[in-house]
Amino acid sequence: MAKIRITSNPYDKQIKYARWNSDTEEWQTVDYANSPDSLLISDELTTSFFPFKANKILDVIIDEFNDGQIDLLFAGTEDEYNMLRSICDTEKYSSFVTLSRDSNTLENARDILPDIVDIFRDIDPLITQSVKDKSKIEADIGKFSEATNESIPICVIGNVSAGKSSFINALIGHEILPSIQQNM
Repeated sequence: MAKIRITSNPYDKQIKYARWNSDTEEWQTVDYANSPDSLLISDELTTSFFPFKANKILDVIIDEFNDGQIDLLFAGTEDEYNMLRSICDTEKYSSFVTLSRDSNTLENARDILPDIVDIFRDIDPLITQSVKDKSKIEADIGKFSEATNESIPICVIGNVSAGKSSFINALIGHEILPSIQQNM
């Protein structure tokens, strides 16, 4: 049975791979020194956003390491793990890929952002008082506040009866704007 570990860091768009070496009983990095012919070391599969490449990564792992059963260990965010779980549960992979989650995980940004905002608000007065160049700090504080704001301004422009209200209703998931249904 091949044991492969995938480590994804979506914040850096980095994906790393390791294979369990049963002789040395340690993880061996899949890199140019250890696996020069592996497709897993290509830029496409190491410097990208994992969800966009998950199927291709699984196919490469199966092609290169399949000796009957693959034990896949994943380290990354919960969202990425759940997405990978749904792929591994499909008929194509479920019979020979066993997926488990590594103890090393990353928090989803949306889960930790409220804590970061609270910490920032607590230290904001200290930052403002201790910095000499207030214009730069004020600009950076403005950017942070804008980026952490829960509302997102959207402008929808188009001709009359082009579907602007229908688009906004569909985007929100409720009919909040009246839209005219035209018979064609």
